[in-house]
Parts: sequence; C-alpha cells; structure tokens
Amino acid sequence: MDKILGDEYLHIFINEATQISWDTLTKVLTRLSQRIPGAQRKLILDCNPKGPRHWLHQAGVQHVVPSQTGEAVPLPDADAWARLSWTPYDNPHLPEDTIRTLEALPGVMRRRMLLGEWCSSEGAVYDSYDPDLHEFATLPAGSEAWPRIRAIDFGFTNPFVCLWGAVDGDGRLWIYRELRKPVALPDVVVVRWREAIDQLMPAFFRAGFLYAEKIRRTGEADFTRFDED
Repeated sequence: MDKILGDEYLHIFINEATQISWDTLTKVLTRLSQRIPGAQRKLILDCNPKGPRHWLHQAGVQHVVPSQTGEAVPLPDADAWARLSWTPYDNPHLPEDTIRTLEALPGVMRRRMLLGEWCSSEGAVYDSYDPDLHEFATLPAGSEAWPRIRAIDFGFTNPFVCLWGAVDGDGRLWIYRELRKPVALPDVVVVRWREAIDQLMPAFFRAGFLYAEKIRRTGEADFTRFDED
C-alpha cells in the first residue's frame, strides 16, 4: 500500500472494495490528487454486500464515520459520496443458469449475492464483529509469554469446537487456532483433536480428556487405572 503514496491519480477503481480496510481506503483517497483542467477526480468502489457493521456500509450507505463503538458520527464529506445499487436481475447479460445458481444459495449468502442486502450472518452472537478489526494473521511480538487457554465444546448437530487462545497484558483473548467438526461422533473428533494438540500440552490434561472418552464408550469409571487405548 505504501508504494503508491508518492503517486497521483485522476481516477481510481477498486474491485470488491469490502476486501480492503477503512485505513487502506483513506490512504487511497490521499492519492486522488491529480489535477487536469475540466476533469473531475473520482474514486469508484464496487462490491458484494457484507454485514451492516462493515466500514463500507457505514461510510457509503449510512454516511457515518466507520466505528466499532456504535457511535454515529456524521461523515464530514458525506456529500461527496454517492451510491448505485443493482442486483443480478438487472443484468441482461447473465445466463439464466447463473441466476438459478444464485437463487439456490443458502440464507445470508443469497440475500447478499442475489438481493444485494447488507445483512448480518444468521445466528451471529456478536453483531459488531468486523473482520477488518477482529481478525489477524499472526499473534503480535511478545505473545510467546502470554498465558494460553483451551476451550472445548462438544456437539453433533451443533459442531464440536476446540479453541486455542492467548490472553494479552490487557486481558484480551486472542483466538489463534480452531478445530471445528460438525456432525461427527466424539470417537471421530478425538482423533482429529489429538492430532492438533501441540507437544507442550500437559500430560494430565490429555489423559483427562481421553479418560472422559473412555467413560463415554464403556459406561464404566475406573479411577484406579487409565490407559490411552
């Protein structure tokens, strides 16, 4: 991104603008600085909608400064933003089978890709979740010393999930690894889970998990003997 900071442009077009962050967009805006008499500078963004908390919905539709706090601060240059909306039904060049494919999409994906709605994921617990803010590629430097936590939630219709987390100095929990397995019996899940366990896991924790599985399989609890078979 920093490579363009010395350039000037008259027009900039960004395809699938929901894939970039608000910070990146603001940097791009500073490059819209080429001056040609009689020409109007333009930044054009296109996208498929995401959730209503996404920065592009906040800035381009609600005309408020993108924020995760819920505070609706009016966008200072709101009069410079304009929006055009259309759906695949408005495109006469799309094949009929493409329309049928979009019509067959499930739930939220259909509403976004076919109907052009900015909607939250079904069943979302945290409606303020924003991937630009809450997702990361790697843990930051110094995280090696953070306390580590594992959480396990058994399920079948609702998937089995094991999460690996690290707690930073401010008490924030960073989830850096996930094992998720829907519609699978514990016998199947435990194999995958054991493969995912790192070598530093305390032996008593591993043994306790496997012992619980043994009780589930046999219905017998023998606290005097344990083996991993």
